Amino acid sequence: MKELKEIYEALITKHNLPRGKIGVWLGEDETRIRAEPCYDEKTDSIAGFCGRKCGKGEHECTLRGHCYIGVGGTEGYEKILEAMTQNQVATMGRCMMFIPLHRKLPAAVVFLAPTCNKFTAEGYVDPQWKAVREICNRVLGPVVGRIIGHASDGDARRRKLMLKYMVVMKELGDLSTELGGRFGPAGCAGCVTNIAVRPVAASH
Repeated sequence: MKELKEIYEALITKHNLPRGKIGVWLGEDETRIRAEPCYDEKTDSIAGFCGRKCGKGEHECTLRGHCYIGVGGTEGYEKILEAMTQNQVATMGRCMMFIPLHRKLPAAVVFLAPTCNKFTAEGYVDPQWKAVREICNRVLGPVVGRIIGHASDGDARRRKLMLKYMVVMKELGDLSTELGGRFGPAGCAGCVTNIAVRPVAASH
């Protein structure tokens, strides 16, 4: 995230853009990947899972996608065998992108996670949204701007959360004037409807 912050700082300076004033969307989707768990030497873990199997092979994706080994020899082999038999191997990769609503600022991947598409809105997507929003607003917000909404396809689980967090802000005209009317392609939906949405705490 530090390197990404430096990239955006350089672009903001190069193009003389307003610092911390550009709206940002988080865009996301899943795509098919090879279902092949792999060993991560740096963390001594097997990565590529999306949670433990339950009951008769049933499963619901969790936020934990790796299994720590920590030992060698026979004990390590047993832990590897346990990980492979008791955990669901991910068949898809979930990606979230940081999308500044300005044509001169590129989008960037800020989150990747393994999944098999058996996840829920409340137990899987919502915690990810909250964590990624917090990190992006804290690190990249002062440089680019704060996250004002989420972009996605018609997946019912994400739409459910969008409706949960949606509040209508002032008409987009004020924001458009502040940014000189320069929105990239990701801003088209907001321009058409002439409103912007932003995530708020559930208590609101």
